[in-house]
Amino acid sequence: MLGHFEDTWQVTPFVVLGFAAIIGGAELLSKQSLPAISLNALSVVMILSGLAGLILHFLGNRAFELEMYPDLAGWELFWKTLSGATPALSPASAAGLGILLWIYVIIRESNN
Repeated sequence: MLGHFEDTWQVTPFVVLGFAAIIGGAELLSKQSLPAISLNALSVVMILSGLAGLILHFLGNRAFELEMYPDLAGWELFWKTLSGATPALSPASAAGLGILLWIYVIIRESNN
């Protein structure tokens, strides 16, 4: 998350992770479980932000690769884009955490 200060989209991971830390800490430290709807909403936001980041990283890398090598196309462009200047798949970790949170809520609710 180095250098994530150029525009509003790049601040999104900090905001989402901040909310996740606050809500996750409240869930762990409180004597009563938080409402499932708040945890489900957080999981949806995390999944969507991870997918948005994945798309933004991919498009940014693609534009960079096409600027450097205008003749690239097909699979070669795809693979160079994935391994480009910004880690294209790293935002998927937020989506993965959102999916794990969603699974946690489902298991927790089924035990109640």
